[in-house]
Amino acid sequence: MFKSSKFDGILVCMGLGQAFLWWFSVSNFSILSGIQITACGIAMIVLLCTNYQCISHNFIHNKFFKWQSLNTIFSIVNSMALGMPQSMYEAHHINHHIHSNDRWNGFKKPRDRSSLYYYGENGEQEPLLRYTFMSYFRLNVIKLFGEAYTRNSALAVTELMTLLSFCGWLIWINYLAFFLFCIPIHFLGTSIASMENYAEHDRCDPSDNQRNSVSCYNRLYNFLWFNNGFHQEHHLEPDVHWTKLPKVKEQLLESKDRIVVKGCHLLGLLEK
Repeated sequence: MFKSSKFDGILVCMGLGQAFLWWFSVSNFSILSGIQITACGIAMIVLLCTNYQCISHNFIHNKFFKWQSLNTIFSIVNSMALGMPQSMYEAHHINHHIHSNDRWNGFKKPRDRSSLYYYGENGEQEPLLRYTFMSYFRLNVIKLFGEAYTRNSALAVTELMTLLSFCGWLIWINYLAFFLFCIPIHFLGTSIASMENYAEHDRCDPSDNQRNSVSCYNRLYNFLWFNNGFHQEHHLEPDVHWTKLPKVKEQLLESKDRIVVKGCHLLGLLEK
């Protein structure tokens, strides 16, 4: 069933579980206690960040299933979990890999739309908090949909219509829960994912494919987050399956200038 590794089944289950949790939280919003709603919100924020960084991210680079029909179904279902069509996120992420956090070139903006330098001043990185909480509002959804449509028009339209229908269903179930829970939680989860992206490229040299990302080799972090700490390795060999990323480390040159942080990427932001 699985194309590269049976461990991708964990990611599939997490994506399905996240879609279910959206429905569960909204349909039970009026009967859950404040503590229970808070727990659901925290779980959803963690799952959203994990989806961007691990589930949908790894699915972009290595489709999970041997059969295209199953990959299509998962892409559609995960669009509901992610709150964004999977193919649109793929277009956004492929752009990131092609241009890899590039800087301003003369008077031209970086081509990587998620570059830390895109909205920076005087050729410097944008401040962390502004990047984290403004990224949510900067996505050019029309352009992204156009790029996704060009890649696979049927899938892009199906994902978008499914997501809109899912949102409409949640609003019909409990419109207050949708606007008071789903929207804020989606904003926070997506923003934390943006903060993670910042941490994965903070202070790096975009022009050097051996030093354009931050790695973290904490065993617990990589066990819990599917080897996401091997980020320099991932940028060097983006098509290598996440289970095999530790082997790519052997291809990296020893350099005192390469940034490696302890604990996890987010904690690395405190090491400056």
